[in-house]
Amino acid sequence: MATVNIQSAIAEYHQMMTHMGMDMHTFHANWHQNNRDPRRPNAPDANFGMTLNFGNDFLQMHHEMVKAKDTEQKFFMHHSSVVSWFQSMNYDLPQEWNPLSPIPAELAFIPTDQSLTRTTNNPQFALPKYFTVAGIGAGESPEPITGARKLSDFKNVNQLGCCIIYPHNAWHGAIGGAMNYFNTAIDDPIFYFGVHWHIDKVFDAYKNLPHVFALDATIEKAERVLPSSFTAEQIEQLKTWEELGLKISNK
Repeated sequence: MATVNIQSAIAEYHQMMTHMGMDMHTFHANWHQNNRDPRRPNAPDANFGMTLNFGNDFLQMHHEMVKAKDTEQKFFMHHSSVVSWFQSMNYDLPQEWNPLSPIPAELAFIPTDQSLTRTTNNPQFALPKYFTVAGIGAGESPEPITGARKLSDFKNVNQLGCCIIYPHNAWHGAIGGAMNYFNTAIDDPIFYFGVHWHIDKVFDAYKNLPHVFALDATIEKAERVLPSSFTAEQIEQLKTWEELGLKISNK
């Protein structure tokens, strides 16, 4: 394997995809432009997002961008994922980033436009534990909209994607710079090999749960008893996530 500058290798990947007819910047920005984030409900809802294809499509599209194998069936991007391309070029993949640690030097980003410089290299932001198989412990806060306490509580992949979009957006916003914008985020190595690497691990774990058989499978779940309204803390959390959301930009 060959050790490479990750940012330069990603730029090479984008250039090669463009030559193959796939402008990755336009593809990513247009997908989000045409698939707007779901509005959160006014009160907790155990069935939130179940019928919104946005959830499945958000997870599947980014999976195809990040690490789908060339042999997989694809629905959005019909060229190699960045991980598959790195492997075909015999390039070393970076070590998995612990999001509660500073972004390592190998995932550094030096933009040509200084307005796209990261706000921080130490965002201290990780996906909540209810997106894990083990889930949260006693006394810990569940997913604020659906009340999910662990990954298997999400009723289908649509609901999972509709719920994970909010912390996903906040994660982009916490890093800042190019990550703030749909059409520049993919230039920052932390997009592929940090934020969406971890999002895709959640997607993989969900698909590997024993009762998940298809991307659009509806899973029978015991109904959770939810309060009739959000708490002040939940409202503040959701507002913070929304305020840190990504933007459409002409940058």
